[in-house]
Amino acid sequence: MGEKCCYPFGDPQLIGLVLDVTVALPLHQQGQQQTTSQVGLLRDDSSSEKERSLGLLERKPNETVARDLNISSAEVQRNQGSEGEEGSVKESRERPQCSHGCKRDWLGDGWCDSACNTEACGFDEGDCIGWCSGDCKPSWEGDGYCDAACYVAACNWDRGDCSGWRNQGVQPVERRALQQKMKQLQQHRLKLPECKCERRLLVNGSCTPECNVPECLFDGGECLDMCNAKCSKSWLGDGDCDRECDTTECGYDKGDCDSMTNATLQTMRKQSGTGEVCDSTCRLWMIGNGVCDKQCNNVACGYDNGDCDNITAVVEVDYSVKPEGVYQFCAKEWIGDGHCDANCYNKPSRWDGGDCEGTEFEREQAAKGVGPQFDQ
Repeated sequence: MGEKCCYPFGDPQLIGLVLDVTVALPLHQQGQQQTTSQVGLLRDDSSSEKERSLGLLERKPNETVARDLNISSAEVQRNQGSEGEEGSVKESRERPQCSHGCKRDWLGDGWCDSACNTEACGFDEGDCIGWCSGDCKPSWEGDGYCDAACYVAACNWDRGDCSGWRNQGVQPVERRALQQKMKQLQQHRLKLPECKCERRLLVNGSCTPECNVPECLFDGGECLDMCNAKCSKSWLGDGDCDRECDTTECGYDKGDCDSMTNATLQTMRKQSGTGEVCDSTCRLWMIGNGVCDKQCNNVACGYDNGDCDNITAVVEVDYSVKPEGVYQFCAKEWIGDGHCDANCYNKPSRWDGGDCEGTEFEREQAAKGVGPQFDQ
């Protein structure tokens, strides 16, 4: 007897080493094309909601389910992603640093980085064309959220998105203040303990969660301009609901995870004619993620974008379990296949089509009052 279960959602195991770090944030660059940006994300509740052209995550093709194996799709993706990693690292090393604070792999990556927005760096190799200011994504202006990176004169003060906060006396976080805080940390004025983040994870070009602590200078400053350590700023407001950004401090992915404003769900409501709104307990990153979520399996949520097709019963779903989440279910094709499946031994799955008759498992369940003989 075997069980089918365990859909992985894991994070890598955290490992710590002791290290003293002294890192300086990039100073104001000469010859910048735009104004140096400010950082932070504020939600302006007083601003009117605007329609945003947002979409659901595309559903991945169904993977072959092995009865006695737990296949980690996250691990497969990591292995696939590492194939091209060596080439990109080699290319990055060959390119000289054009400006202090501008990392090589930031150039031409589609995001306007303030540190690279200089003539020497080709204005971030074209990334800053059409951007009013570094780190202020064009679609963020006037989107109903107060973005400190856009709260500069060159961006028309975020096109009024920050008016509600400004009237309440709330000021966006300024880069100058963050630089001063870094100086205080570097001078050990706060008497912080030693950094216990692994050396290879520090100042590696991206914000590493385990290094995003004061004693590690917030990953050497790499986490200071992010709403949280796991959410890349380029994911915010891009139309996809990213689980890592589905938090209050990230404005629920700048509206991407808001079922009220998601364009795809709005179209779905019009087509169904019900006018029902997808319940907030069904997060948009759950829809089409390969896991049958009961709260999403309804017309308002698009029947979980097909995740519940051919699933007769969901025994358990727990995204919080680390390092991998738990997903136990019964697939329709497992019923009556001659193999006793514990997850199918329930009424919706017709007690596994009789596959468990005469087995030790059936006797154990009968002792607990579970079985077709008790279903009267």
